[in-house]
Amino acid sequence: MTLSTYAAGVQNLSGIAGDNLVIFGSANTTVRVKRISISSSASAAQTINVNVIKRSTPDTGGTPVTLLATTYDSLNAAPGATVKYYTAAPTPGTQVGSLMRAAQIFINTAGGTPGLTEFDFGDDIAQCAMLRGVNECICLNLGSTPTNSPNIGIDVEWTESPPFGS
Repeated sequence: MTLSTYAAGVQNLSGIAGDNLVIFGSANTTVRVKRISISSSASAAQTINVNVIKRSTPDTGGTPVTLLATTYDSLNAAPGATVKYYTAAPTPGTQVGSLMRAAQIFINTAGGTPGLTEFDFGDDIAQCAMLRGVNECICLNLGSTPTNSPNIGIDVEWTESPPFGS
């Protein structure tokens, strides 16, 4: 069975300390997060700790912007998951745990190769990071505020299926 697959992304972020991008679960589907990637460049090199965190209650407040999800197949239903990025940090929800922690993103000097960090969850055998219901979410969290005129891009890919038997 092929699952409906979606992607969303944002570029030209300056980044904030805290949750920068959040994938919110769905009331009507089971959401399987397959991949999150973050790329960056800046006018001077910088290393930032990045955490991918699963939460059992959603973030609140902050200044969110909802991203438009793109379906991989025009016959897919509209996505149930919602993806938002933040320009001002939200109040974090309840942390279940870190899915990937203390990964580092290298923000390189202008004119150099942009830093790229990819987080892959599951494959044909392993289970993906699952979101069941609207209260669960997965967050890309920066440990500090980027400096040196950063330019950050974040992409996420996920699948959705009916909630029963997933």
